[in-house]
Amino acid sequence: MILKVENLSKSYDVQVLENLSLHLDEPTIYGLVGENGAGKTTLLKCLWGLARFDNGAIDILGEGNILDNPSLLRQIGGLIEMPEFYEHLSAKDNLMIHLGCMKMNDSAEEKIQEVLKQVGLGQVGNKKVKGFSLGMKQRLGIARAIIHQPKLLLLDEPLNGLSPTGILEMRELFLSLKNNHEITIIISSHNLYELKQVADRIAVLSDGKIIKEFEAANIEKAEELEDVVMKLMS
Repeated sequence: MILKVENLSKSYDVQVLENLSLHLDEPTIYGLVGENGAGKTTLLKCLWGLARFDNGAIDILGEGNILDNPSLLRQIGGLIEMPEFYEHLSAKDNLMIHLGCMKMNDSAEEKIQEVLKQVGLGQVGNKKVKGFSLGMKQRLGIARAIIHQPKLLLLDEPLNGLSPTGILEMRELFLSLKNNHEITIIISSHNLYELKQVADRIAVLSDGKIIKEFEAANIEKAEELEDVVMKLMS
């Protein structure tokens, strides 16, 4: 078992998640789509311990949730909303700080160079982040999310700011992470086409609930998926 979410609820001024349940039992790429305010980002924040849920339960790798078990942070990577960095430092320095926080300093230089190459930043690791474009910061955010080799990766609109070439490269990276490193990835995105290229399952969220789930075998021919999403977005 990788992830079990049972009857998760979260409210701010309004109900954002309502009795949401989700089970992932093996390495997979799980897509989340839905209109703005559907609860996608809030769900990812609850999973990563950035928001405290009101009711329900989260169990990650059979070890509970991050708020009760902070050691799980070593097993989770994420990119939620806009990534923030020490802008006056280089990409390499930012990743070095992250590895230090994770107490993973062994072979740090080698890990950093490898992951920067994976995300297409191999030639700019020594440049200060303040000179990076939005797309470059997205790439660096993904590098930081995967450099400590998590078992669960949470990505909120990871393709923002990327060129068509960059999107293709990230697609190949996500598939490699799942197939070669057995990393489970939950991706929230408005880009339904790209989700269909990588996801094993896609869940449609509305009003804090999963209203429909589609398996990979049916995604390419599931006109219902497009119909459901288009109705929500209209």
